[in-house]
Amino acid sequence: MKKFFWAITIITLLFFLFIFPLFFLPPTRITLKSDVPISIDDVLCKKGMFYKLYSPKKPVKIERNFWKARVMYEEPVIGNIRFSNGQFAITLKGHIIKLINNNKGEDVSADMDSNEWSEDFSKLFYELKDYNMLDDIKKFCLYKNSPAFYDKNGILVIMGYESYNDKILEYKKTLSLYDEKRDSIERINLRYENEAVLTWRKQ
Repeated sequence: MKKFFWAITIITLLFFLFIFPLFFLPPTRITLKSDVPISIDDVLCKKGMFYKLYSPKKPVKIERNFWKARVMYEEPVIGNIRFSNGQFAITLKGHIIKLINNNKGEDVSADMDSNEWSEDFSKLFYELKDYNMLDDIKKFCLYKNSPAFYDKNGILVIMGYESYNDKILEYKKTLSLYDEKRDSIERINLRYENEAVLTWRKQ
């Protein structure tokens, strides 16, 4: 009976020392490497106080060591973005990273420095991409520290912060309402809730 008890104890100990850490680890034993802002919760599922090292939420590379894991995430690059201080790669979620190779895909411009591209611009870019509207954008810019862009009609569209989904819908609605007068619109200001303020070009 004692031999059986010790055998079970040793097997259990070996399991928790060598097998369990291959599938589960606490956050203190996991390091995350990424070129874009992201957390462990964004890439791994959690069970109690442990993160699962199998079936991750996003495609990642995992290097395992004894009771340690290194998780590496690379957000897909969809194209390039040209800033006044150089060219960068732009990812699926609108983050900018160092340009390694000339990427195929979206090619957009920004009338600003790369260090002025904030998380708000990333959110705006992602929402516009989700609406298949990136081809309608001539260039991104800042207007009084507010995210904005020039569309292909030459209209300055001032987006402000947050609620980009609603503001894009309001922008599309405004263009539809004034379809025959688009050439006369200089600015569409969407910094106000549920309201588009128009500035007309001087005749």
